[in-house]
Amino acid sequence: MKITKITKIKLEEPKQFYDVINANPFNNFLIKTNDSYIVSHNCNFSDEVNWGLTTDTEKLKQKYKQLVTQIDARMKSRFLRGTYLPTLNIIASSKNSEQSFLEDYIETKKKNETDKTLIVDEPQWVVDSRKQTKEHFYVAIGNKYLANELLPLNCPKELLNEFRAKGYNILEVPMGYYSSFHDNIDGALMDIAGIATASSLKFISGVRWNEIKINTYQNPFIKEIIEVGTAKDDTSQYSDYFDLNRVSSELKSKPLFVHLDMSVKGDKTGISGVYITGKKPKLEGEDSSKELFFRVAFNVSVKAPKGYEISFDKNRAFIRWLRDNGFNVMGVSSDTYAAPQIQQQLKADGFNVKTISVDRLDSETKQCLPYVYFKSTLYDRRLEVYEDCPFLTEEVLGLERQSDGHINHPEGGTQGSKDAIDAIVGALWHGTEYADQFAYDYGENYEIMNDVNNNILDASLKNQMILDFEQELAKANSFTRAIQDDIKKQNEEIAKYNDDIFIF
Repeated sequence: MKITKITKIKLEEPKQFYDVINANPFNNFLIKTNDSYIVSHNCNFSDEVNWGLTTDTEKLKQKYKQLVTQIDARMKSRFLRGTYLPTLNIIASSKNSEQSFLEDYIETKKKNETDKTLIVDEPQWVVDSRKQTKEHFYVAIGNKYLANELLPLNCPKELLNEFRAKGYNILEVPMGYYSSFHDNIDGALMDIAGIATASSLKFISGVRWNEIKINTYQNPFIKEIIEVGTAKDDTSQYSDYFDLNRVSSELKSKPLFVHLDMSVKGDKTGISGVYITGKKPKLEGEDSSKELFFRVAFNVSVKAPKGYEISFDKNRAFIRWLRDNGFNVMGVSSDTYAAPQIQQQLKADGFNVKTISVDRLDSETKQCLPYVYFKSTLYDRRLEVYEDCPFLTEEVLGLERQSDGHINHPEGGTQGSKDAIDAIVGALWHGTEYADQFAYDYGENYEIMNDVNNNILDASLKNQMILDFEQELAKANSFTRAIQDDIKKQNEEIAKYNDDIFIF
C-alpha cells in the first residue's frame, strides 16, 4: 500500500479511533464538528458500488439493499453497547423512480424504525427557503398511465381542478425553477422536487399507448398467453386458438409481416403479425409520403407446459397455416436465437425470411433502432392496436430506457417479460424495408401515375420521352407496311394461277 498523504492532528487529550486506515476502494476519514469528531468508516464513493458497470435497475436495487444491510449489521457488531449505538449512517441521493432502492428503504424505515431514523424528503425550496419566490407555476404529477405535465403559466383554478379530477397531483413550484422543469420535467421532479414518478424512466407513455387503441377489431387469438409444447399427447396447434371470424377479408389482403421472438423453455415465445395499411396523407407541396401506417394484426405469447419445450415445428406450421388461409404474408423474421432451425424450412416453402434482433444497439447511434421506430410510429399515431390487450399493455408500460441505450424491463413482476412487445417491434421493423413498395393506399395507382406525369419538371426529359416514343412508333409502322407489301405480292402470284383464289 502506498501512502499518498499524511495529515498531522494534535489532540489535547487521547482519543480512541477504530480502524482508521485507507481501505480502497472504500475510504475512512475524520470530520471535525463544533464539539466532536465523526469517524467515517468504509465509505463508498463509486457510482457502480464496486460491482462493475451495470444498467439493470433491479440488480442494482438488490446490490444497494445488500450493501446497506451489511453496513447496519457492521455498525452494531462493532459499536453497539447495550441499547446505545454511537454511529450514524447517512444515505443521501436524488430520487430515481418509484422502483428505486431508496424509495423502498424509506418506506421500510418509516414502518420499523421511526424513532431512530430522520427522513428528510422535501423539495429543494422547502429545505432552503432562500429559493422561494412570490410567483409560482404548477406541475401535474401523473402515474404510469398519466404523463407528467407542465401546466401553463398563470394557470386558472378551473384547469387545476380538471387535472385533479383526472387523477393528477398538483405541485406548486417557485418560478426560479421554471426553465429546469420546461427542459426536462421528469428529471426536475426527481432532482429538484424530490419526487419519484412512474414515468421517469419509462420508454413509452401510458397516455400515448392508450391513444392508439381502437375498439373496431379484436385480437384473433382468443387468449394472449397459450400453453402449447412438445409433449407426445399435445396435438394442439397455435391455429386452434385463432378465430378467423375476427379477421376481415379486406385485412387479409394487406401486406403482413410476422416476427417470432424465440425461446425453448423458461421464457415465452412471442409471435406477432403487423399489417401495412397505407401511408401518411401527403401534405400540400410535398412529394408522395413514405411514412407508413400499421395495424397490429395479432399477438400471442406461447408458454411451454411444465417439463416440456416450445415446438419449433408448431412455430413453422402456424406461418404456413396463415398463408394457406389467405393471409398475404410478405415477410417472416425471427431473432438470432435458433434462427437457422426455423428459417431454413420456411425459405424452402417460399417465404421471405430474415433475422432481426430488436435489442441490438446500432454501432453509430448507440440506440435500438427497431424500438426507436416503434416509439415514433406510436407517438405519430401511425400504429393501431386492438383495445383489449392487458398483458401486452403491461409489457409496453414496463419498458425502461437504460443508460447504455438498451430498452429493457425491470426483473420480477408482471412486467418482467417483453416477448410480446419484442415480436411486434420486430414485425414493424421488417415492414419498414418495404416503404418504397407499399407506401401508397391500395387503389390509388392511377393517381400516383398521374402525379408522376404531371410532376416531370425537366422539359428536355419530356422532349426526349416524346422523341423516343415517336421513333418506336415509326419502327412499328415500318414493320407493318413491310408485312402488308409481302402479303400483296403473295396475292398477286396466286392470282396468276387461279382467278378464284383471294387472300386478304
